[in-house]
Amino acid sequence: MTIARDIHSKYPVEVRWLAVDFSDGSKVYSRIQQGFREIAVGISVNNVGMAYRNPYTLDELSERELEETLSVNMQPTTMMTYLLLPGMKRRRRGLIVNLSSDAALTTLPYVALYAASKAYLSSFTMSLREELRGTGVECQLVIPLFVSTNINEQWKSVSCWSAIAAEVERFARFAVFTMGRTDCTTGYWKHGVQLTVMKMVPLGLRKEEVTPSGG
Repeated sequence: MTIARDIHSKYPVEVRWLAVDFSDGSKVYSRIQQGFREIAVGISVNNVGMAYRNPYTLDELSERELEETLSVNMQPTTMMTYLLLPGMKRRRRGLIVNLSSDAALTTLPYVALYAASKAYLSSFTMSLREELRGTGVECQLVIPLFVSTNINEQWKSVSCWSAIAAEVERFARFAVFTMGRTDCTTGYWKHGVQLTVMKMVPLGLRKEEVTPSGG
């Protein structure tokens, strides 16, 4: 509600909002679909994600943490795209922006499920992009490194890049500028440099040191 008021006060646009908890799983999507039934959505930015509170081996996770990670990190992007695509294809225009993470490009022991969920988003987006060629609908993959959000504050100890994390508003401004200009981006020029350095290391050697809970 506060963000909606702020946007409306700064820009001459109508703002509608709908609060949902994606960890509730499939039951939230009928509400979402009803909420935008009369709206011709032109751009969909899918940036939903969560990380479990502490690094664990997979079998140490609670069943709730496992289910929430699966429900929040992969299902919303998939389902929102599924719900919006028919209208976009019918109008022959639209943009789907999916945010993954550099966690998809490296080995992250003790955060394995989180990293795998980000790899899913990357693969899903790149494959979808090929499906959409010629439809008028574009699909962009954004692979940021560390941005100063709540989720990344939680995992500062995971990455050596956290010391040079991008400030949220600065990152967002750069990322918006890339829309319609590139199919795949880190969203921020410094992250592009960091990713180039990362990719110089063979995949089998890209391993972030994570301290397991209690270790």
